[in-house]
Formats: sequence, structure tokens, C-alpha cells
Amino acid sequence: MGDFVKLRGRPKIKKVIPLEDGRLKLSWKAVEGAEKYAVLRKDSPDGEFEHIKWRKKQSFIDEVQKDKTYWYKIVASKTLEGKKKSTRESAVKSAIVSDIEPPVNLSVETVDGAIVVTWDKVSKASGYIVNRKNAFSSQMLPVSEPKKCRFVDKNVVSGQVYHYSVQSLIKNDGEIKQGNFSDVALGVCLDSGEILSYKVSGKKVNLSLRIVAGADGYIVERSDDNGETFNEVAKTEGITDIYVCDKTPAHFKSYIYRVKAFKILKTGEYVSVHSKSVSIKSK
Repeated sequence: MGDFVKLRGRPKIKKVIPLEDGRLKLSWKAVEGAEKYAVLRKDSPDGEFEHIKWRKKQSFIDEVQKDKTYWYKIVASKTLEGKKKSTRESAVKSAIVSDIEPPVNLSVETVDGAIVVTWDKVSKASGYIVNRKNAFSSQMLPVSEPKKCRFVDKNVVSGQVYHYSVQSLIKNDGEIKQGNFSDVALGVCLDSGEILSYKVSGKKVNLSLRIVAGADGYIVERSDDNGETFNEVAKTEGITDIYVCDKTPAHFKSYIYRVKAFKILKTGEYVSVHSKSVSIKSK
């Protein structure tokens, strides 16, 4: 007989490994109190998940079609008092068994408010599948099938980090084959921010900056030569750390200030383009 204690944790898919015999092996972390696990699968991004197996252990080997992408989800289950059940779902994990090589050297940059993803050409590929997810999504889903090695993602939100992975696509005599997933590349489109106001006291310049959604901090730059060159004079940490005090080299001279927002990604630091410049004269 069950009890009234519901499951608290969620199962987490650890690995989905292609085996030599062409099958896929899934493994996941156990959930305390779970009695069994349901393996759910779908074979199209817009399809419905279907239950394919109950498991008491934290692994399952699935029979799949080669060169076809599948999406998996694990549901932990526990019987409570009576016929009630407590269930918790994992995030979705996509997988494929394929000999088709993945694209390599993914590069991500921001251009005019869009994220541009490029990669090296794959021999014999008819096109590519670009997969994407963000921090609020539990699954990587296809968003485009470009024929060339370039994807411009205009449907992005400032400050949101996006994950991209690309597959090769081979079409031959009506047969469609999907290739292995590339390594994941991260991208972000970040607003530059703005110098909202300033106060001058002698050589001290106090700046107030606009908050930028998703930023981890701000970089303030100053030009001492009328905008020919800019040097960093301050770097704040935290989205609300928007007040900066700078000491200029000389009295009664005009200086030009601008600001950039930055965000720390797993792949390094991303810095936005600079804001509109503001000329300020010291006293």
C-alpha cells in the first residue's frame, strides 16, 4: 500500500548512447521514493509522446530506426493511498543512431539584433537542421532547415541565452537521412544599455546607467581624444550595479563616455556593442 508522501525530485536523463548493434541505451538518475519509471518517446518534434516501456531500473535499450531523430522523456511514478499516483517528469533529450558526421566549428555572433550561426560544410549534405533551446525550454527542437552553412535567428529576446546544435541532412531519391548532432554553441543578443544621466564635481564624473535585461554587468569606456580611441575605466558586476564614478585626468576638459553590457557564458564573456556616446566636461 502507498502513502501520502509525493515524489519531490525529478528524473534526469544522464546519457543516451548508440550501441554497436544500432540500438539506443538510455540511463537516468533515480528519484527517491519512485516505484517505477515510464519511458516516453516521440519521433517528430511536433508529435505526441508515446509510452513505450515501464522500468524499475534506471536504464532502457530501445529499438530505433537509423538516421532518424527521437525525443525521450522519463516519468517517475509512485502509488499513493488508494488509486492516486505521484509522477514527476524529466527534461526531454533528443538522440539519434547515425554514421553521418556532424557539422563542426560552429560559430555564433550577434548582428543587428539577431544571432548568426555558421559552421563548416559537410560533404554530401543536402542541407542542415538547426536545433535550438533556451534556458526556459526542456528540449532542443529544430527551428530551420537551411541549405547553406548559415542561420540567422531573428526570433530572439535580449539577454536570453540560446543553445544551438546542427545536424546534416541527406536527401536521396525521396529518402531523408538525419545526421549526428554537432557540439552545442551558445549565443546571446544583448542590448548595449545607455548613460541615462551624469553629475560632475571637479574631475569626478558620476554616471547613471540603464538596466539591461539579462546582463551580468556593465563596462564603461572613456575617450580622452575626442572619440578616436576608448579605454575601459570601470566594470560593474550585477544587473542593478548601474552607478559609476570616474576620475578624469584633467580639469576643464571634455571627455566622451559610452557603455557596454556583458554576460558570462560557459564559453566565455559576451560583450554587447557600445551605446550612444555622451560628451561630458570636467570642472
